[in-house]
Amino acid sequence: MTALDQVTVETFQPHVGSEFRLAMQEGQPPIAMLTLQGATPSKYKPDSGRVPFSLFFDGPAQPALGQDVYCLSHDSLGDMTIFIVPVSGDSQSRRYQAVFS
Repeated sequence: MTALDQVTVETFQPHVGSEFRLAMQEGQPPIAMLTLQGATPSKYKPDSGRVPFSLFFDGPAQPALGQDVYCLSHDSLGDMTIFIVPVSGDSQSRRYQAVFS
């Protein structure tokens, strides 16, 4: 399991465009594939610690995922449990955001 307190925006930037398998919980089969579309640092720069950042994922219109914690798996980054929020969508696709502070 990837230690999320150790990841930075630079951890994810090389993987923009790659797919993540999404499951409801660790060990369950994937229910959707999400594509990492962006890894963006925050304009806020703390005095110490990591710079906050956001990840943006695109996924299929169905299933329409609600705001929740999901298990994401990536071939290079491994498994991680991330809180994602739907930010937009239409009949073709949905966009989700994960914020790291």
